[in-house]
Amino acid sequence: MGQQNQLRRRIAGCALELFDRQGFAATSVDQIAAAAGVSRRTFFRHFPRKESVILFEQELYRTNWRERLADRPPNASTFDLFVTGARQVILWAARDRARRDLRARMIRSTPALASVERDADAEIAQMFADAYGAELGGRPQDRVRASIVGAALIAAINAVDAECLDPESAVELFDKAVRGIVNGGDAISDSSVVVVLRAPSSLSNEDIIARLERS
Repeated sequence: MGQQNQLRRRIAGCALELFDRQGFAATSVDQIAAAAGVSRRTFFRHFPRKESVILFEQELYRTNWRERLADRPPNASTFDLFVTGARQVILWAARDRARRDLRARMIRSTPALASVERDADAEIAQMFADAYGAELGGRPQDRVRASIVGAALIAAINAVDAECLDPESAVELFDKAVRGIVNGGDAISDSSVVVVLRAPSSLSNEDIIARLERS
C-alpha cells in the first residue's frame, strides 16, 4: 500500500475511534484531523466529506478499479481484473479485524452511513457492469448478465467481510463464491434466475420495479 493510502488509512482509523466514542454526529472534521495529526486541509485532500472515512475500502477499491480499467492490456478480462482487486480489498479488511468490526458497528448504528455504503456498492457494481457488458457484446442480454454478475460479486465481497475470518480463509471463501458465480453464469441468458438487486437508496420502489421489468 502506498504512502498516501497509509495516511488515509490512519485518518480513517482515528475517525472511527472518535465516532465510536462520541458518536458520528458529534465528531467534527477538526477533531478527526487533530487526532490523526494532520491539518483540516489535508483531511479534505484525502476525503471529500466526513462520511467518506467510513467507506475507505470501497473508495480504495473504486480508485483501484478505475486504474485497472484504464491501464489494462487489450486482452485483459474485466471479470478477472475485478476479482483480483476484490481479493486485495478482502485481505486489507481481514488483516485489521478491530477496525473492520468498529466500522461495521458504526454503519449498523447510523442509517445515513448505511445508505452511503449502499450507494457506494451500487456505483462499483455499475462500473463493473458497464465494462463487462461491453466486453460480452453490449446486447441487452449482455448488459443484464453483467449487472447480475456485478451485483453477485459485490454481495460476495460483503458476505465474506461479514464473516470476520482470518485473511487466508476470507480469500479462500471469496474464491469459492466466485467459482459459484462463474459456474452459474452460463445459465443467465437461458434459464430462470433469482436476482438480488442492490439499488441506490434514492430510487423509489416504482423505479426499482421499472428497472427489473426492463431487465
